[in-house]
Amino acid sequence: MRKERNFGLDLVRAIAITLVVLSHATFFFVQDSENLIVVFMRTMGAVGVDLFFVLSGFLIGGILLKEIDQNRTKFSNLLTFWKRRWWRTLPNYFLILLINIGIIYAFSKDLPDSIGSYFVFLQNFSDPQSEFFTESWSLSIERRLFISAISPLLRLLFF
Repeated sequence: MRKERNFGLDLVRAIAITLVVLSHATFFFVQDSENLIVVFMRTMGAVGVDLFFVLSGFLIGGILLKEIDQNRTKFSNLLTFWKRRWWRTLPNYFLILLINIGIIYAFSKDLPDSIGSYFVFLQNFSDPQSEFFTESWSLSIERRLFISAISPLLRLLFF
C-alpha cells in the first residue's frame, strides 16, 4: 500500500529547500554582503533551516506517536527507532565529511585542529564551530539530544 503525499508538507519542504539554496547561492555569486537584499537572502537561509527542524520534529514526533499508539514503548523499540534514524543519516554524514576533508587536503589548506571532533559530533560542543563543514552543526546537536534522552530513560527502566 503506497502512502499518499501530503501536499502541505511537500510545500513546506520546497520552501525550506528554496530558502537554503538561495541563501547559499548568495555566498557563491554575490560578493557584496552590505546589500540589503543579499543580507535578507542570507538571513532567510536560517529560516529555511528552522523550517527543516520543524518539519523533522513533526515527522519524527508522528513516528514516535505511532509507536506509542501501537504499544511499542519498550527501550528496545526506542533503540530500534534510533538505529533506523542513524542508519539513514550517518553514512551520508561521514561520506560528506570525508569528501570535505579530501577537498581541503587536495588544495593544501589546513584542516581545523578539531577535525577529530567531527567524527564524534562534538565540533560545536564547547567552542563555536569552525568554518569547516558548517552544515554539520545540526546533526551534532541531534545526536547529543538523542544520547541525552537515554539517561532519564535508563533511570526509569533500571533504577
